[in-house]
Amino acid sequence: MDINFVFTNLAEFSGGLVFALLFDTAVFSPIRRRRHASQELRHLSRLLNDSYGIWQQQLRLRELLVNSLIEHQPARWQSLKLQGYNASFMAIYPDMNAHQRELLMMIRSLTEQGLYRLNVHLSEWVEENPLKRIFSSARLGKPEVKKMAANLKSMQEHLKKWLKIYDQEFVNAPHHGLVFVGEPEEQQSHFPAELKPVVDTILLWYK
Repeated sequence: MDINFVFTNLAEFSGGLVFALLFDTAVFSPIRRRRHASQELRHLSRLLNDSYGIWQQQLRLRELLVNSLIEHQPARWQSLKLQGYNASFMAIYPDMNAHQRELLMMIRSLTEQGLYRLNVHLSEWVEENPLKRIFSSARLGKPEVKKMAANLKSMQEHLKKWLKIYDQEFVNAPHHGLVFVGEPEEQQSHFPAELKPVVDTILLWYK
């Protein structure tokens, strides 16, 4: 085999590969970035929507449980409610009737099977998707993206606390229904309510 032929063709191939890579970077990278941004933002929006839906179910069940305790054990509930929901539910659990215990276990199941899984996925999404990988440098400076970044930071801080409480307190407490980051309620760390709206606003850029 002619060695010059081999090196000539290799050089031509390499040059073509370099050209293709440069062309891909110049032309297709913005397209891929846009597609990637749309996919990841839609995924985040779905996770947030599912998380909110489960939390709303838990709140409805919690209110049913509280109303039942007020109806059947008013004095007991009145003496405990300032301790926070979880502490109160756990203290009054031995006196709960079958319906009340069922409500509490339904709340717990939503925490175990729903919120825990979603919160892990949300935390992973933040770790795996730095915004500079999703948005162009021009879009990183937009107010909506800056607002999203601030809310993602707040969410990640909240989730770290939530998951720590889940692992250290919830798992080993069978009568523990909800995971609150801070109790009583007025001391809670809340999930950033502005995150979902700003993500959905940014998604309109990719219509």
